[in-house]
Amino acid sequence: MKNYITIPIENNKLLLEENIENKGNIILYEKIYSQVKDIFQAPYITYIDKLKIFTDGSLNTLAYVVNDDEKENKWILAIDLIDSLDYKGNLNKDFLDTLIHEFMHIVTLNDTQLYEDIKLFGETYTIDEGSLKENSYLAKFYNEYWKDYKDYLNKIERDNLNEEKREELIDNFYSLHKDEFVSDYAATNPVEDIAETFMYFVKEDKPSSLETIRDKKINFMYNEKELISLRYNIRKNLNL
Repeated sequence: MKNYITIPIENNKLLLEENIENKGNIILYEKIYSQVKDIFQAPYITYIDKLKIFTDGSLNTLAYVVNDDEKENKWILAIDLIDSLDYKGNLNKDFLDTLIHEFMHIVTLNDTQLYEDIKLFGETYTIDEGSLKENSYLAKFYNEYWKDYKDYLNKIERDNLNEEKREELIDNFYSLHKDEFVSDYAATNPVEDIAETFMYFVKEDKPSSLETIRDKKINFMYNEKELISLRYNIRKNLNL
């Protein structure tokens, strides 16, 4: 028996009638998707065509986005129900923070930002989803803050490492560069770094000084008019 359900989305509405067996949770699913729409601003909300409700147990993966193999340029947003709720059954702070992080993945990894072909040794940073366009957010972020760490990225992303060894390399890298990242998870790679940085960009005030690379990364986002607008709308919708 599967431990998840997948709810189709059409015209920014959950098609819950296709999940009759889960009618008891309709209010909760609608509440989750309402919060998603508070964060996933237009036009990016249209990239999400399915909401997956799952759990992998407590304190593991809270949420993720993944390409929908059934539809081109569409994504599935997966939410771990156990990790998203507090002891009263309300959506918690980690849920909102993680949604902001996942939203930035959609902003930076959609088809307007990438070439579909993968060029492992291309001029721009290449990821599983494709090769970055030269003027994409992630390409500019990579060129500014990550291009000197190619050896590290090659080990993390291209060497066949087991999970324990990979985590050890990330931990060691973070310990050497703590003032460059908003969190230890941001040190994983540029994809996670820009998403984590965006979350702090939304939550925090503009850095008063630029003494650390961490603050310079947050300030980097103030140079992008669209990101400023997205920040304003998210903060307004969440009453931040």
